Amino acid sequence: MLLGLDIGVSVVKASLFSEDGTSCVASLPHPVQSSRPDWMEKDAEVLWQACCTVIRDALAKLDSPKVDALGICACGNGCVLLDSDGQVLRPIIFSNDTRAADLARAATNAPYRARIFAKTRQALYPGQTAVLLQWIRDHEPSLYSRIHRILLVKDFIRWKLTGVALSDFSDIGATGLMNLENKSYDSGLLSDQGLQDIAWALPELRHGMEIGGYVTQVAAEATGLRAGLPVAVGCIDCEAALIGTNAASPGDLSVIAGSWSINQARVPGLPEDADIFLTTWGAEPGTYTTLEGSPTSAINFDWFVRTFQASGREVVAADYKMVIEEASVLGPEENVPIFLPYLHGAPVSPSLRGAFLQIRPEHTKAHIARAALEGVVFGHLWHVEKLIKSGLRFERVRLAGGASRSPFWTQLFADILGLPVSVQSVTEVGALGAALCAGVAIKRWPDLASAAAEMVQEQQCFKPDPERHRVYAAKYRIFKNTVETLSNTFDHASSATQH
Repeated sequence: MLLGLDIGVSVVKASLFSEDGTSCVASLPHPVQSSRPDWMEKDAEVLWQACCTVIRDALAKLDSPKVDALGICACGNGCVLLDSDGQVLRPIIFSNDTRAADLARAATNAPYRARIFAKTRQALYPGQTAVLLQWIRDHEPSLYSRIHRILLVKDFIRWKLTGVALSDFSDIGATGLMNLENKSYDSGLLSDQGLQDIAWALPELRHGMEIGGYVTQVAAEATGLRAGLPVAVGCIDCEAALIGTNAASPGDLSVIAGSWSINQARVPGLPEDADIFLTTWGAEPGTYTTLEGSPTSAINFDWFVRTFQASGREVVAADYKMVIEEASVLGPEENVPIFLPYLHGAPVSPSLRGAFLQIRPEHTKAHIARAALEGVVFGHLWHVEKLIKSGLRFERVRLAGGASRSPFWTQLFADILGLPVSVQSVTEVGALGAALCAGVAIKRWPDLASAAAEMVQEQQCFKPDPERHRVYAAKYRIFKNTVETLSNTFDHASSATQH
């Protein structure tokens, strides 16, 4: 069996996969801490213990499972910082943290942006590792001076498992710290960002489907894994989901509706379109993935359910089911409010945040819930349009993330995007992608394409309805115009208050 560990912003999942593709899953929520507005942090030891717990729980679901290898994926960017003694210097910062918004805003200066984009093929944003390191340099200088090792989330957990500190090209390639043209850390790029003095602390790089180390005796005792178990290098979670949904063919659009709105596709080379959010390497040599994304997806609906359904108590699966059932009673032509899914920031403007607009006396919770579900998908479409504008063309969508567990919400994706949307028989596609990296690492398959062809099974395909698509296209035009108008308004207001 192969074990895949998927570490998200709010939950950790461990999944065991047999050779016939069946799986058993254990998961554990690990809510982020927010000691200040816009800060998204987590105690590193608490995260490690959560990983140990879900691994033990997954192993306990089967009778003495024989695990052949472990693969890891995790949310990208953010940072984990270690000192020279291997001690964590501060809580982990996650990628939906916006404390460095002013630095990211300054990076939109045209000459600077062009210079950075030419090497990184990505726009800098507040939760990106390069931007966060600049913030720590400016606001926590004594801590910054003690940085000995810079890791990303999956790399920290692999280090705890194996004692080996390194990263992979897909993860570090998305951080704004590397030159994608020559596949290396770039002294000029780091100097442009004022980070040349900690270049030596950046991790060694390998490909995601290589062996990154072996489980130590200490880690074996903590997790229940056997000492000496091979651990693959692994990859960023969006790459793992692309692998786990077998979305690497021309015409495939990989969509992940989770904490982030991820909309991505394999591309033959590095794009020149400076409006594209991010391009990084794939888990295998010679592969690239272009991505449009922002923290504007199902995490917004999580907030709605937590606030208006659970009302302060712990959210359970039945809460999501009940709210979606209420929303599904309404038809697409129903006059529901406009929801802007920007609780954690908007990709169009650093000043714009979430909102419900055009609320009327006759609107019920069901209307508001449906608005939230539609607004999240409209946010995805905004990103998909940018990918299409860059020259990409799509024939089908492979959907992953929390939204893919709801047939109603999945049908919304099909009707709004106007494309057939498939979901897989395995719900934890990120963990599957990580496990397939581990399988290739131990030579079970020659490459990831062969692994995905054998292990990924489509469960259902949702076809778009032409009439519903027409209705949603009209709604989307209103959504898009509203976003553009409010972005201009709040950008102007923010600029006025700063002068």
